[in-house]
Amino acid sequence: MRTQDGISQGGRLLALWGELSQRVFPFIMEEVGELDDGHKLFVEVCEAVIDPKDFEYARWAGNGRPKASRLAMFKAYLLKMTLNLQGDKDLVDLLRQQPLSRRLCGWSSAGLVPSPSTFCRAFAEFAERGFTDRWFADFVREFHDAAYDAEPIRDESRELGHVPVIDANRRRSPEARRMTELEKEIYKDRSAAERVFSHLLDAHGGRNVKVRDPKKVQLHIMLGIIVIAVEQTMRMLC
Repeated sequence: MRTQDGISQGGRLLALWGELSQRVFPFIMEEVGELDDGHKLFVEVCEAVIDPKDFEYARWAGNGRPKASRLAMFKAYLLKMTLNLQGDKDLVDLLRQQPLSRRLCGWSSAGLVPSPSTFCRAFAEFAERGFTDRWFADFVREFHDAAYDAEPIRDESRELGHVPVIDANRRRSPEARRMTELEKEIYKDRSAAERVFSHLLDAHGGRNVKVRDPKKVQLHIMLGIIVIAVEQTMRMLC
């Protein structure tokens, strides 16, 4: 599939991977040292989805004390989901103790890392603004346009509350074969969704929801989903 500018989705994906492997990763490793798989995924996520313009609302206007960098704090939350950390205190402890994680987020020293309460307030801001939903939609359109625009398969048997029964005398008919193929597609889609949710629970924050406000819960889950989306997309190139 090609976009309006004539560049294929695969071409854009390869361009992103080329930028990461040829410029971003070598520069980071020269500055902060070797990256493990978790931190490489974190960098991929940041490069693939973050739009720095969405944090201009918190830019210092020259009056009063400057706010802690919202961009750095948002990156820290992506790191939290990537590494499957339990809570904000664990995140702050990691950032203060591990120079690699701290510098990748944007802080040069441990003393600049905000407190857990400041992180909590920033998370509420991010949840209220909701820009992660747009980022995710843009990422999907950019790299998975065909799947994004595809007509979803409706599981009519589940909607009607019963399992379809195929008459044994019609199993070899074209209609029966089409029903069998539909069931296979439905099973495939369900299996894929179940794998994503399982991966979210086990590896990217799905079991660590410690907020109650619906918008905050949505943001927490969306951060994990974004990490998984980038992770699976990058695996296509390996």
